[in-house]
Amino acid sequence: MMTDLQSDAGLQARRLVAAAFSVALLALGVILVVWRETLVPEKMTFDSQFIQTIAQGKVVLGSEDKSYGNIGRLYQFLGLGYQPFIASMLGFAIYFILLSGVSHRLAEYRVSILDRLVLVAAAGLGGIFLAQYSKDVIVAMLVALAFYLGRSWISELFFLACALAYATAFRQYWYLIIALYVVLRLVHARWRKLWPLLLVCLAFLAMLAFALPLVAHVDIQSFRLQANADRVGSENAQSMIMPFLEGESIVIGAANTLISFVQLLLPVPMLLLSAQHAVYGLFLITLWSLFLWGVHRGSGLRDLPIAWERGCSLALAMVSIQAVFEPDYGSYLRHLTPLLPLLLFVAVVSRHRPEGTGPRA
Repeated sequence: MMTDLQSDAGLQARRLVAAAFSVALLALGVILVVWRETLVPEKMTFDSQFIQTIAQGKVVLGSEDKSYGNIGRLYQFLGLGYQPFIASMLGFAIYFILLSGVSHRLAEYRVSILDRLVLVAAAGLGGIFLAQYSKDVIVAMLVALAFYLGRSWISELFFLACALAYATAFRQYWYLIIALYVVLRLVHARWRKLWPLLLVCLAFLAMLAFALPLVAHVDIQSFRLQANADRVGSENAQSMIMPFLEGESIVIGAANTLISFVQLLLPVPMLLLSAQHAVYGLFLITLWSLFLWGVHRGSGLRDLPIAWERGCSLALAMVSIQAVFEPDYGSYLRHLTPLLPLLLFVAVVSRHRPEGTGPRA
């Protein structure tokens, strides 16, 4: 009885610490919103500025441009075209729902100082990239759904339906993320190990490299090369992801894509750029290492929450498809930011879990 009371008291204390920590994360986000012009480099707001001009009706895009056009029209519909502060607060508030949820849930586990620092970095990056006009705010909503939804098949279908709606309205490459996510969930349910998931990611990318020239008559490298065509030599494109091997054959395209996948998981090239990029690179290497080790540790456990299972597949599906489309490491970091809390959740939850217990919601 005394042990149970001590355990309950310890859990309550950890929850109070988690609540106080969440308040600190919220304060960090508010600081970045209020003093954005001073703290955030302008080059990190170019997309936001463009979306705002669309929301204000100053730029009208054709129906073929679903990416920027639809998100601009959504902000316009919400009446936020001339309300950048409210748009910023709304974006971070949506992200904070995920951040605080992860912080609260992790109170049940052993959280190290490094884990806390990762959450602080995630909050800071959210204040930079999501507290503005951004398509990734909706991605943060999708990740929050993946985290909070229950284990039922209705929840799974609802999440997939929302992800498909996002792919249709904003980013068509999310169809590929969804397809790979479903495959990874099925594989993970059968083999609860890390290596089958990585093999599926590599096989999926190789299949794309051979299928795209046959089906769509485009080389898999063309998406990134087209995005970077007008940016070579620009001061704002110092972190461009360039092909590792020269050539345009299908085999070289497949090899370059697989190399890009590895470089996104372990972005060593970022360490060789500027000091700022090196800091981002070390952060990503640390987080992905924690994540992959967390997936590996979870292979022998059967009581992990459904958010952990979704997080494994969603993160790997997204980084795999980013290996095809991301033009530079800056864009990669921005698009990955909504998933950062979920990556840490996967890393932490598989630690010190008892084996042989029943499933968790």
